[in-house]
Amino acid sequence: MAKIDTFMEKFWLVVFVASLIVATYISLKDGFFVGRSYYIVSVIPLFGYLGRRFVRRKILEREQQQKNK
Repeated sequence: MAKIDTFMEKFWLVVFVASLIVATYISLKDGFFVGRSYYIVSVIPLFGYLGRRFVRRKILEREQQQKNK
């Protein structure tokens, strides 16, 4: 299960970086007011990454506490 969690965490990070690059390209090409919606959309994978990271750390923390008992 840890491999899946790590993979999904990296996946959301890659999707975030790719969407940020696309948003920057569109903003430079067509102007910021046209590309601003792409920046908003690129925040969604960032929240996916941060959420997965938070949950993974909480699970690892809980496992460490159970091992120490």
